[in-house]
Amino acid sequence: MCREDERMKQDSYARLLAQRLSGLTKESGKSIKELAKEIDISVGALSNYQNGKAEPGLTALCAIADYFQVPVDWLVGRSQVRDPEAAEAEVCEYLKLSHEAVRFLRDLTYGSQIEEGRVQSAEISNWLFEQKEFQELIISIWIAVMLEKDRNDHELEPQFQKHLQAYVERIQDPKYIAMSSLVHLLDDRVEDFLKRRRLNG
Repeated sequence: MCREDERMKQDSYARLLAQRLSGLTKESGKSIKELAKEIDISVGALSNYQNGKAEPGLTALCAIADYFQVPVDWLVGRSQVRDPEAAEAEVCEYLKLSHEAVRFLRDLTYGSQIEEGRVQSAEISNWLFEQKEFQELIISIWIAVMLEKDRNDHELEPQFQKHLQAYVERIQDPKYIAMSSLVHLLDDRVEDFLKRRRLNG
């Protein structure tokens, strides 16, 4: 990323911080003087942050986020999620997944950057989930478990069972049974992925 793009991004963060901090101040119903005292920063500094005339340092930024009980990423506009717990509950309800499953997926998309190509964890997760082989592997495992359960519970309709059996047969392929083969398959796709990033970068 060039310096001009980086500067524009920083300006955007400062602008959104000012907007959201002003909104939080109005919601609190308190004066800047009262808030500054409770957050333990100067009135002038807090006023400048709200007006976009200055950017808080890390300590002040964390103090503001902690006081209003909002994520730092939301405060500076890096995220639209103000209440992570409420957002997680909505995701669980929408996807019909447990909190543990959603937290695993969330953790998978966070983390440090990989040095080569500066690949973000979220970008890797999106790419992985979009791969046909990965989708087929997950679907095959899901179908196999479901068929085993339904086989014990009741008889499936012949047409439905025939449709599902086609997916189950995929896991009979050695590349899906042997973990080493799956790893080699994904290694090849990862190399293609990184090559594309380098060419497009």
